[in-house]
This record gives sequence, structure tokens and C-alpha cells, in this order.
Amino acid sequence: MGTKDKINPEHYRAHGILKVEPIVMMKNSMTEEAYRGYLIGCVLKYVSRYDMKDGLYDLGKAKKYIEFLEADLQGFDPLYAQNKMEE
Repeated sequence: MGTKDKINPEHYRAHGILKVEPIVMMKNSMTEEAYRGYLIGCVLKYVSRYDMKDGLYDLGKAKKYIEFLEADLQGFDPLYAQNKMEE
């Protein structure tokens, strides 16, 4: 049994029934302002609790949402950030 990816878990990947990544659904269903606000809110959530909850895991999650925000600001699809993180 291999190690589990806690930042990009298997249940969030496009396999089987799920054909669209949740982050893509979020982006496609929100205004630009709402989507970016959601990403910033996630960053704040994970950074503010890292030392009281899951430490480096929470910082990794914050980094993931920063990557999504950077991709959006550059005009890239959220999966650009996802693929960049997996390299």
C-alpha cells in the first residue's frame, strides 16, 4: 500500500463517476470575485489554524489554494496549478 496524498486525495481526482474536478466546478459556478474570495478565504483558514490543528498539512493546503489563485490571476485553468504541484 503506497502513501496517501493528503493534499490531493484520490477521492478528489477525476476517476469513475466524477468527471470534473471540484475546484473546476467551483470556478465555473462562481463569479471571478466570488471564486477569488473563496480561494483567499481557504488560505486564511489553513494558515490561521496550522499551529493548532494539522501543522504542515494545513500549510500545504494553504499553498495549494495560493497556487489556484496564482493560476487564476494568470488566466490559467485551476488544473494548471494542480498539475504544476504534481511535477
